[in-house]
Parts: sequence; C-alpha cells; structure tokens
Amino acid sequence: MLPSDQENFLARTLHPTHYGRFCPIETPEGTEIGLRKNLSILSKVSTRVNLDLNKFLKDLEADGLDKESSEGTDVFFNGLFIGIVKNPEEFVKNIREKRRSNQLPIQLNIRDDKELQNITISTEPGRALRP
Repeated sequence: MLPSDQENFLARTLHPTHYGRFCPIETPEGTEIGLRKNLSILSKVSTRVNLDLNKFLKDLEADGLDKESSEGTDVFFNGLFIGIVKNPEEFVKNIREKRRSNQLPIQLNIRDDKELQNITISTEPGRALRP
C-alpha cells in the first residue's frame, strides 16, 4: 500500500492494456487521485466457461500443439503448461478465428508474449474483459 500523500506517478497511471477495462478519468478524490482503478462502464467480468477440456486439447493439437517437443513456444492454459507450438503466430491466429466464429467461448483470452516466448490461454472467471 502506498501512502495517499506520496507522489508516485507510476502507480497512478493506467497501462495501455487497461484500455476498455478501467476508467482513465481522474476524479476529485483529493491526494488519492489515480490510486483507485475503477472498472469502465462498458467492461465485463468473465464468468465460468463450459468447455470440454479433452476436446479442447485435441483441437489445439490439430492446430499445432505438440506435447512431446522441447523446442518452440510454450503454451499455458489457465496457468498450466500444456505443450509447445512451432509456429506461434499461426496457432494464435487459428484460435482467434475459432473464437470469433463461435467455435470457442467468446470469453476465452489468448495472448502471444514474444518477450517471454509463451502463449497464454485463459478461461478463468473473474477477469476484466473489454466490451
């Protein structure tokens, strides 16, 4: 916790990934302006997703997920390591296309982190989602 009278500008700024999830408008809260991150009016909070895990993993394997390989980009599902892909851009593109065509739940998030060389897939409830 930061004291409310401390000038800490990094704690008061919103990260670009917060766009659409958190409100960037500063309200007159005295010295605590920006320390409280308020949900945007249009943001949504994820709920439980009904997903057949075995079928989902088989679909991921058809898209290029390899459970045996040791070289490539690591793939994590809800924090658990599930395998490696050789072509992460194509893999992520296929998952996003399936989500957009309602073959996968709309609340499924997928992120390709180039710096950490991993792909994160998340369906956990309680995440702040963009509208």
